[in-house]
Amino acid sequence: MFEKCVLHLDSDNWVNFVREHQDANIFHSPEWAETIKKSYGLPTYVAAIMNENTIVCGVPFCISHGLVTRCRIISIPYSDFCQPLNIPNDKRNLVALGEYFRDISNILGIKQIELRWEYGNQKDYNHRTFFYRHFILLKEDDKEVYQKFHRTQRQNIRSAIKHGVEVEMSNSIEALRVFYCLHCLTRKRLGMPVQPWRFFSALHKEILSKNLGFILSAYKRGICLASGIFLLGTKTLTYKYAASHNRSEQNHANHLIMWTAIQWACRHGFNMLDLGRCDLDNEGLRAFKLRFGATEARLAYSYKGFIPQEAFSSRKQLWFKHIIRSSPTLITRLAGALIYPIGI
Repeated sequence: MFEKCVLHLDSDNWVNFVREHQDANIFHSPEWAETIKKSYGLPTYVAAIMNENTIVCGVPFCISHGLVTRCRIISIPYSDFCQPLNIPNDKRNLVALGEYFRDISNILGIKQIELRWEYGNQKDYNHRTFFYRHFILLKEDDKEVYQKFHRTQRQNIRSAIKHGVEVEMSNSIEALRVFYCLHCLTRKRLGMPVQPWRFFSALHKEILSKNLGFILSAYKRGICLASGIFLLGTKTLTYKYAASHNRSEQNHANHLIMWTAIQWACRHGFNMLDLGRCDLDNEGLRAFKLRFGATEARLAYSYKGFIPQEAFSSRKQLWFKHIIRSSPTLITRLAGALIYPIGI
């Protein structure tokens, strides 16, 4: 007998389901939910379909009471995508889950839904594609993965090693502080706000300190050129955050970090390195990922009750980026502290 229900992310049913599901990534975990809760005060839940008290399909969500947007049901915040976990892989479960979100919205009187996955051809849902998703399929032997790299990526990795770049792995708060300094500089250079330190502090407490993730930092002569945060799912390693010094490009530090992560993931039995999403028009980032042999897929989101629009016009975006680039790093952090909690 199938039934639908809402669970807490720390319920034993969901935790056991996630730990055993091969497709689960960090965004399905109670640790990510607790990070979001401690950072922004958002409680999170699971919409689940159950058969005789056993979950067969489910996905995390929360209710956003945005100051800018209307109250809406959304996928777990700050996930590039969050696909439903489905056993068995039955598309009818996805249809039922989409219908259940519609039921939840009606019961709560919430008119808007934003789900970061495509829930099929369902009444009332609009599907829009604003991003590409990239991921690298891994093998036990990392040399098989290496052979699929574009020759320029292999050259860049060799060049980084030749010129004395070394990668260190850590999950310490000190390594996170080094990353955050680079992250602030990187976001300022891109003209983008940065998430507040309290988010990364919670990330350390709930995930990194529990060995559910790590930081890779590339050094040369004692200077950190680049750093990245990687988060663990069941069989998926997620490259969630990247930061770099403006001198890192000529030393190819980011290339060596990527290769180090791939080697580690292959040796520890992971079958996928998730590289997240990128804008459809971001050709530079697309090329970087594809030259590592990444698979590219268009990433569709599902919406109900509204049709998503660009938050800013192109002119306003350029103006906003100019302000961030021209301002002290403190302004980048302040902008993030104001924007991220209301832009979920």
